[in-house]
Amino acid sequence: QKDVMLFATTAKKCSETGLIEGVAAIPANLIFLDDDTINAQTAATPSKAKKIGLVGVAEPCALAVSKHRDLVMKKKIFGKVTIAIAR
Repeated sequence: QKDVMLFATTAKKCSETGLIEGVAAIPANLIFLDDDTINAQTAATPSKAKKIGLVGVAEPCALAVSKHRDLVMKKKIFGKVTIAIAR
């Protein structure tokens, strides 16, 4: 985990206590991104987030906060959690 700088997701999830508590337990920083920031990115894979007006969540959020804008792991689903990693 020491290599993870931060976690990012949509502001639409800002009241999801499980998410907030999970990241706090690591501990790590969590930021919530607005729709325009997310939609300015390109999703590498199709996403159901279109239903909520977003091009995606995991991949666009990872890219939006990354230094190099390089997606090193496309989104993967682990139970109810979807993650993508960018550097």
